Amino acid sequence: MPRSMAVGPLTVAAWLAFTGPAPAQVPDPRPNERGWHTEPFTVTFSHPVLTCDPFQANYNGPDDPNPASLTSTCTDPSGQLPPETLTYQFKYDATAPEVMITGGPSGVSTDRTPSFSFTVSEESTVQCELDAGGYSPCTSPWQPTNPLGDGSHTFSVSATDSAGNVGIATRTWEVAELPTSVGPPVIVGAAAEAETLSTDEGTWSGGTPPVGLSISWQACNMSGDCTTIDGATGTDYVVRPADVGQRIRVQVRARNIAGDVIVNSAPTDVVVPLDRTLPQTTIIQQPPNPTNKRTASFTFEASRPGSTFECKLDAGAFAACVSPKAYSALAARAHTFQVRAIFTARNGERLVEDTPAAARWTIDTRPPPAPGSVELRPGDQRLTLTWTVARVADIRGTRVVRVRVGRPGTLVRLFTRSRLTDTGLRNGARYRYALRTIDKAGNLSPARVVYGRPRDPLVEPRDGAIVSKPPLLRWLARAHATYYNLQLFRVRPGPDLKMLSTWPIRPRYQLRQRWFYRGARVLRPGMYRWYVWPGFGSIGDNRYGRLIGTSVFTKR
Repeated sequence: MPRSMAVGPLTVAAWLAFTGPAPAQVPDPRPNERGWHTEPFTVTFSHPVLTCDPFQANYNGPDDPNPASLTSTCTDPSGQLPPETLTYQFKYDATAPEVMITGGPSGVSTDRTPSFSFTVSEESTVQCELDAGGYSPCTSPWQPTNPLGDGSHTFSVSATDSAGNVGIATRTWEVAELPTSVGPPVIVGAAAEAETLSTDEGTWSGGTPPVGLSISWQACNMSGDCTTIDGATGTDYVVRPADVGQRIRVQVRARNIAGDVIVNSAPTDVVVPLDRTLPQTTIIQQPPNPTNKRTASFTFEASRPGSTFECKLDAGAFAACVSPKAYSALAARAHTFQVRAIFTARNGERLVEDTPAAARWTIDTRPPPAPGSVELRPGDQRLTLTWTVARVADIRGTRVVRVRVGRPGTLVRLFTRSRLTDTGLRNGARYRYALRTIDKAGNLSPARVVYGRPRDPLVEPRDGAIVSKPPLLRWLARAHATYYNLQLFRVRPGPDLKMLSTWPIRPRYQLRQRWFYRGARVLRPGMYRWYVWPGFGSIGDNRYGRLIGTSVFTKR
């Protein structure tokens, strides 16, 4: 505010004689409502009759909390009036308080109730404001009453000094939430060279969007130290040769404006080298050796699943093939089939079987010689055949086909020996036998055909015959028998009556009209049944074979 003008004695008299305007000191701009100048100003001095020097005075500092003054001397150019001094008193402070926010979040923060600390360079009235919500008195430290939401926030501190200068400090930051890992990533696949491992990104929740996820594969030594693998950032990873002997893990980084969260998977087992075991082929099915078939089919498999095959016949070249492999129109001679497996590893390396599997066989279409010297001997419900076999190395045996003449039904047998006793036949029926040599290739010789009839071992009289005189009893000789036991019974109601038991050494016996056996016996009219057994050794040994047969005749 301007001070009152100092007036000397003469000036008073002159002032009393003068009735014009009073001297003045006018500042521009004027002081504020607190009476302080807070910016440079100019004072204009004026006098109604005198001339003031300086006419104007400027002030632009320094700050001074104590009252200061500017003066001007006013004189009368004519010299009639004494000079006067005009004085302008004032307080000047053009410097606002320095406010500094010294603590609290900046950039991005996850703290929803942050604390801010601040300093003010001089005694001032301090107020704080959050997000244009209006200033209110505050002190350091300051903290919001309620938790802050996601997004941008601004904290301001205003300090007003006694001169009315205002200093303001502002801090703008962002509140955001980090994502939370619910489950780590999981690696799927075999820890082996050239194998493909796969992973997911793990399971996450929350986080201020947008949340970005990035994957990096790492190789870890046995001490647990892990190194990021350059360029391995996808969900799939092909294991390198350099990874052998290490463990592989996945690191997933979740990133948003709040920062990064890193989660690691469990490491795999120790990476093993690529399996370079050569595949091995096994031939499962091949033609018989020898064979008379001009076709051939081979079935095979490899020890390593997923292998492909190459086949070769005789002197030909290996060519791609699949199982089964078939050939036709082959020449009748020896052949060799070879097959090898090829396994392509996951790194593209071809592993070729070094020793192909081989099958050798001979195609033989020449028929063998026919059986020779076929003989047939009839027996009771049986026929016995003998023959000679050609002395050829590849003979498999003799195939015998038997047909009962005039009746359906066929019996086919393969014999490796040169004898057949065909039993269970019908006595008196006619049978046809066709004998053909078969070799190991399956070729058949021309047939040797013979016919025969099995017959009752009790030759005569026929079973059920009627005789008028004592008959000659005759039967088939039994091999190695030295005698026979013949028994004759008369058929009657109740038990049959035994009439005779004798031991002829030949396979026949002539009955008589009368004989003695346990008393006198007579061949009277009636029905008789007779039995014959073979005997071996001497009669006293009582060694008998199976019953040769039994038959009935009637004496009239």
